[in-house]
Amino acid sequence: AIDHDMTVTIDGDPAKVLILNDFFEPVLDSYQSGIILFFLPLMEEGKHTLKIKAWDAVNNSSEFTTTFMVAKKPLSIMRVLNFPNPFNLKTTFRFEHNLAIQDAEVLISIYTGSGQLVKSIKRTINTGRNRSSDIDWDRKDDFGAHVLGGIYIFRLRITTSNGTRAEKSGKMVIQ
Repeated sequence: AIDHDMTVTIDGDPAKVLILNDFFEPVLDSYQSGIILFFLPLMEEGKHTLKIKAWDAVNNSSEFTTTFMVAKKPLSIMRVLNFPNPFNLKTTFRFEHNLAIQDAEVLISIYTGSGQLVKSIKRTINTGRNRSSDIDWDRKDDFGAHVLGGIYIFRLRITTSNGTRAEKSGKMVIQ
């Protein structure tokens, strides 16, 4: 109905009212519940409030207000792994990070057990909805030759557009 939108108001500011109708997904077989999947805009550090308002099918409204803190966190990489590990022909690097929505450069450097660089994989990722990113490696070195079986070390580094960096390392086995 007119003026019966699902909305979120940020910090009580009428200029920061966002309509959530298109992000609502009803729960199957329920007339009473649903899920709203929506990413809030970037917010400054500090205390903020959200007021969520929704209407039901018989013209009743409900409001909920919550307060939260936005804290600046250093760039962090979590759950870095490659799978399968051990592998023979191909492996996939997977990692998670805490970046807000932005592009970032990922560099994966793969070294022999003695420290010799055999492969550098560079990708630009967009850190939008999915905080996990997958990057494949086909076991070839920088010159296109298959690397020998053995234990290898990888270093994964993320660099943001403002130059912030974080890195993690791991081991993998090629059969």
